[in-house]
Amino acid sequence: MRCDSQVQTESYEGTRCVYPTWKCKNCGTPVPEQIYEVGVRKADASGASLNGRASNSAFKEIIVSGIVEHNTSFDVAEDKLIPTCRSVLDILEESNAPAPRKAILGSEVTEHESGIHTAVMLQEPSVFEPFDPHVFGGRRELLFGKGTGASGPSTLLPRASIEPTKQRIKRFLELFADEGLMNEDEALVLAQSIM
Repeated sequence: MRCDSQVQTESYEGTRCVYPTWKCKNCGTPVPEQIYEVGVRKADASGASLNGRASNSAFKEIIVSGIVEHNTSFDVAEDKLIPTCRSVLDILEESNAPAPRKAILGSEVTEHESGIHTAVMLQEPSVFEPFDPHVFGGRRELLFGKGTGASGPSTLLPRASIEPTKQRIKRFLELFADEGLMNEDEALVLAQSIM
């Protein structure tokens, strides 16, 4: 969320407070990290910023940044952030609106699929995620399938109490290719068929 571009400030007299608005000189997008760092603790967020429209900083991104970067929750129930935002989008009939890779609400933000990537995620999820989605009421989805390399089954088989031999890993990879994409729970069930 941090903008490395130079910022400009302007003061606006609002009905509730006077606050500086910092925007990137290159693109005009508000820079919430710098706003917070200069001491602003109140800002209005429009409903449209839920999905990041109109070059507004989406308030959910400001909240996550405040919690992750500054240990400040803005008096928001952090474990309700993602479910509440999704409910609002459902009410607005925009549940498909966030781009798949859009921060916080994008369907692919905490979905991981690939050989070494998923294997590492099984051991240490924070390697590829800037925040733990569970903290904000979201979930992590590890996916296994045709593209899964040998390191995925090598990690999954012991979780299913199965010794990861070369033959079992090979068989597991064949099953992934045959069965198609699946999540971790489904992969663990599939592992039982190898025995």
